[in-house]
Amino acid sequence: MHPSAQIVFLERVGLYKAPPVSDIKPHQIPPGYEYIELLTGGRVSFETEHGLREFGCGTLFWHIPGDYTIHKNNPDAPYRCLTILFRIGEASTRRVPRWTIWERESEVLEFSEEILHSYSDSSLDREILCSYAYTRLFWQAYSQVHRKPDPALPLPLRKMILMIDQNFAANLSISDIAAHARVSIPHLHALCRLHLQQSPHQHLMTRRLQEARHLLLSSEAPIKKIYGDCGFMNVECFCRSFRKRFGVSPGEYRRQHGNYLFQS
Repeated sequence: MHPSAQIVFLERVGLYKAPPVSDIKPHQIPPGYEYIELLTGGRVSFETEHGLREFGCGTLFWHIPGDYTIHKNNPDAPYRCLTILFRIGEASTRRVPRWTIWERESEVLEFSEEILHSYSDSSLDREILCSYAYTRLFWQAYSQVHRKPDPALPLPLRKMILMIDQNFAANLSISDIAAHARVSIPHLHALCRLHLQQSPHQHLMTRRLQEARHLLLSSEAPIKKIYGDCGFMNVECFCRSFRKRFGVSPGEYRRQHGNYLFQS
C-alpha cells in the first residue's frame, strides 16, 4: 500500500515553541490519528531502547495512537518543532521507527517553512498538500532507516556492512573485512549466506556497482575515472561486472538514462 493511501485529512499544522522549563505536559495520540513532531531547533530528551537520549534539530518523531508527545525539554535550549496532525482512515500501525534523524538541517528548515506557508494559503488544494507532506516525511524516515544496517543482524554483519559502505572504493580484501568484523573468514561467509543470501564479496560488489550507477547518472565523469572511484582494479573488470548485473555496458546505461524518455 502507498504510504499516503490511508490518510483521510490533514487535520492541523503548527509550530510549537516550548517554554524554558524541564517538563512539558505530554498528550496521548487518540485513535484515528498520527502526529508528527519535527524538531527545528533547541534540545529535547527522549527515552529510547538504549536509555534517555538528547535530540536536536532534524529529529523526526512519528507518533501513532497510544503514543505520547515529546515532553522532556532542555530549559537552556527550549525545543521548537513543526507539528502535523493527520487523520487516518484505518487502524494505524508503525511502519517507520518512532524517531529518525533528517540529517540536512537546511532541508528541515526549508520543509518546515514550506509546509507552514502552504497550509496558510487557502488557495492551495489541501488534499494534495496532505499527500505531499505525509509522503515526504515518510520517505525521510524510511530512507534514513534503510541507509543503516538492520539492528536485528548479528554484530559482525553490521560491522561488515558499515565498513563496506564507508570504504567500498578502497582495495578491500575479505580477510580485511573479517578482521574488522572480528570473526574468521569461514564464519563471515556462513553469516552472509544465512542472513544476506550472498557472499561478502557479492555484497562488496553490489555496493560498488550501486555507486557506479549513481555516478553514471549524476556526473559526467569518464568511465575510466568512475571504475577507480568505485574500487574496481581495471576498466575491464568494471565493465564485465556491470554488464553481468545490469545487462548493458556502463556507456550504454548512461546513454539510456541520459536521454529523454521518448527520444529515439
